[in-house]
Amino acid sequence: MYSKTTKIFLFLGSYAPLFAILGIRIAPSVASYILWGIALLSIIFTIVFFNWIAKIPPTQIKVQELHTQSEVLGFIVTYIIPFVTFNVNTWQDWTSLALLLAVIAILYVNSSLVYVNPVLAIFGWHMYTIVVKSTKEDKTNQGVLITRKVYDSAPFNEIKVVALGEVFSLEVK
Repeated sequence: MYSKTTKIFLFLGSYAPLFAILGIRIAPSVASYILWGIALLSIIFTIVFFNWIAKIPPTQIKVQELHTQSEVLGFIVTYIIPFVTFNVNTWQDWTSLALLLAVIAILYVNSSLVYVNPVLAIFGWHMYTIVVKSTKEDKTNQGVLITRKVYDSAPFNEIKVVALGEVFSLEVK
């Protein structure tokens, strides 16, 4: 239901710091204000989206396995370093930057890079891959848990979640 939407919000939120950095690099200019606006709006929309989702009535799941994701270094090296050194003086620079962002957005939304999100981390959210045994069927499903709690292992009790799609779940109180 929300899977693609969730990934898009996670992508926009994850690159908010980068947009702010680019805005600083080219300040003062109209483009820097636009980049700061995009960064701020990305953060606001991400926060509003997660707060809105958290109000949906939850279901309970039993997590059998839980694994942390640690792809942050790859994220920084692969994406942020080239952006920070990017020159944005001509329309060709802006066009190539826009194309690079589009390619990264497609890769991000269609891959496991959704686990890497500095804005969610700043606001105290954590992402885990989880294995859940279905109560209706006798099968297990793998997914992503987004939570404010820190887990070293799978929780012993059932937890309350709101489904954000087929694979995403947001833990709520």
